[in-house]
Amino acid sequence: MERNFLFFALPGLLLPVLWYFFVADKPENSRFTNAAEVDLINEKIEDGNHKNVPDKYKRIALLDTFIRVRPVKSLVSSRQIYRSWNVWGCSLGYCFQLGISSLLLAWIPTYLLTEKQFSIMGMGFVAAAPWVGAVLGNILGGILSDKVLRKRRKPGMLISAVSTSLMMLFLIYIPANPIICALLLFLTGLLLSIGFSAYMVYPMSFIERKHFPTANAIVNMGGQLGGAATPFIGGLILDYNGWNSVFVFMSVISILTFIIVLTIDEPMKTT
Repeated sequence: MERNFLFFALPGLLLPVLWYFFVADKPENSRFTNAAEVDLINEKIEDGNHKNVPDKYKRIALLDTFIRVRPVKSLVSSRQIYRSWNVWGCSLGYCFQLGISSLLLAWIPTYLLTEKQFSIMGMGFVAAAPWVGAVLGNILGGILSDKVLRKRRKPGMLISAVSTSLMMLFLIYIPANPIICALLLFLTGLLLSIGFSAYMVYPMSFIERKHFPTANAIVNMGGQLGGAATPFIGGLILDYNGWNSVFVFMSVISILTFIIVLTIDEPMKTT
């Protein structure tokens, strides 16, 4: 048992060393960037990533109407950020979505062992599936947002919310077959993660550079609160109503995410 803890401790000891040698505090200090790349990065930072607004918001008529593309002025003070529903709505959506992720992390191994009667080895194989899917989902979500949808952030959030809600209902009827179970959980992790990166990037489009950490902290605060509270709530539901109710609970809060994200704007910056 002690060896297991040592094995899991090693990456935490090695990664800071790699980070120290390979990651610079500023792009211009990195040995992996050339002058042209540094100029490009700094230009994007200085203008808040809005220099090419006309190209960025080449109209996609039906989609832009649905996701509420709006001209939004940059927020230039902490007070404006604290009063912005766009920031708080993003934070609340992230609260629910990260909460679902944390609940799955906390309870899926127990579910597989007690409800599906998997062996320890079988449980380990299947329980890893959503996180493999999550890696691919984050990459796919970034490509979808940046390349396909020209930096629109809300579509990824909405896709994750509605598809995760459906997947939670499918998981109620998940068979006790390790392969099928792993595939369904892999798909769950992938779909849940498509919109994850968008929550953290979304405020960049309408927050002045020096105040972005404040907005980012509000969004991250929502996510961490959800990550802390949702597994606890899931445990209470499990004690009184069983696993099906836990999956219904996750489906409901994912639909709430969809509704909340619909109410925030897809910002198109104005001066």
